[in-house]
Parts: sequence; C-alpha cells; structure tokens
Amino acid sequence: MLRSLTDPKGQVAFEFVLLVGILFAAMLVFTAFVSENFSEVQSDTDYFRMKDVALTVKSELNLAAALDDGYQRSFFVPLTIDGLEYNITSDSSSLMFASAGAEYSVSVPTYSGDVQKGNNVIKKIDGNIELNT
Repeated sequence: MLRSLTDPKGQVAFEFVLLVGILFAAMLVFTAFVSENFSEVQSDTDYFRMKDVALTVKSELNLAAALDDGYQRSFFVPLTIDGLEYNITSDSSSLMFASAGAEYSVSVPTYSGDVQKGNNVIKKIDGNIELNT
C-alpha cells in the first residue's frame, strides 16, 4: 500500500491552528478598540455628571438672586460624584467643577462665601446672596 504524500490529519491540525491564530488576532484588535472607546465614554460620563452638579448649584444661586430678601434654603452638594473625586473653585462670577478626567464651568450671580461639598446654606440678605456665611 502506498501512502499519500499529504497527511489529511496534519492538514486538519494546521488549518485548526491557523484558524485559532486568526481568531485570536481578531479578538486582540476588538479588545483594543473596545477599551479605547470605553475610556472615552467614561470621560464623557464624568463630564455630564460634573455638569449636573454644577447646574444644580447654579440654579440654587439663580433662585436666590431672583427672590426677595429673607430667602434661606439648604442644599446638598455631593462629596463625590459616583465615586469620582472633584474640586470646586470660584472666581468673581463663575464656578469651576474639576476632576482628573473632566471639568465644567458655570457663570453665576455675584455672591459671598464658598460652595462646599456637603450641606450648604444659601441666604439673601439686603440684596446680597450669602453662601455658608
């Protein structure tokens, strides 16, 4: 009996190894693509969460500016935004909320005091907005 020059078992094994290699390479490319897009989505999510907190504080200040003297209200600014640490800084007419991955700035009416994480008390006395004073 003469044997064929090509062994069918060897060819099947070679094709299997080749197919596994191609699938592994495709999986690596897919994983790299997904991880790159995931970090971009996470950054966008952090930005929108930061924006929500900033707009909440802005609306509290705008409400105090629009109402009469004697207005007083307590509101809460989260200590972290879903586990994300952030800082609040202010200058003459704006507030900036910043974290490692995102920042958001809002313009606000003139006020005295500082916005702090946690409980805040806002008052309007003699036409002036006072925050945590």
